[in-house]
Amino acid sequence: MIDSSLTQKLMASLDCDEKEALRLLKNCGAAMVHYILASKKIAIKGLGVLTVRHIPLKKERQASGVTFVPPSNNLVYERREVGEGDIARLAISALSLSEHQAIRFSEVLASYFTAAFTAKQEVALPALGAFYAEAAGLY
Repeated sequence: MIDSSLTQKLMASLDCDEKEALRLLKNCGAAMVHYILASKKIAIKGLGVLTVRHIPLKKERQASGVTFVPPSNNLVYERREVGEGDIARLAISALSLSEHQAIRFSEVLASYFTAAFTAKQEVALPALGAFYAEAAGLY
């Protein structure tokens, strides 16, 4: 579920209605997924870095026979500072925003993520899922 405060901030920053703000967020989530699959990594200012890690086929020998564990891709999250990140560039190419709008869009997301992490709140991204703080404060 998309946080209404994020929607409100986007509406104010981009001078759009709620329907447009929600469309932008959903399409941005989809664009992030496509970008991650294509480049294996995305840097998101205020959030960190998501990387695709490939786990190869694994063969496990047991007394009863051999078990094969199929290969898979895991999405690995690393909380760290990111410079400009990839969101503004994605907003221009995938959301058809102007450069100025894309920068504002990126800045709104970065400030939202930073505030949520500082307050140890859940961060939900359309198409990517949610990040929750553990008892130790790690996501």
